[in-house]
Amino acid sequence: MAISCDWARERLTWERDGELPEVDRAELERHLRGCADCRRERERLEAARALWRRIPSIPSEAGD
Repeated sequence: MAISCDWARERLTWERDGELPEVDRAELERHLRGCADCRRERERLEAARALWRRIPSIPSEAGD
């Protein structure tokens, strides 16, 4: 069964959030090997995550 890009991109967000079920990991990797568009999407997600991590946290006024 061929995996759709929609399926793969949904799993990419799960992967980014650390919620990708192990059972889907091999199928996602297989799809990414053959799909340049989804590989680019993964790279964009990884770059956005890296930028997000570099944003300094701002303490709330409540002192949390």
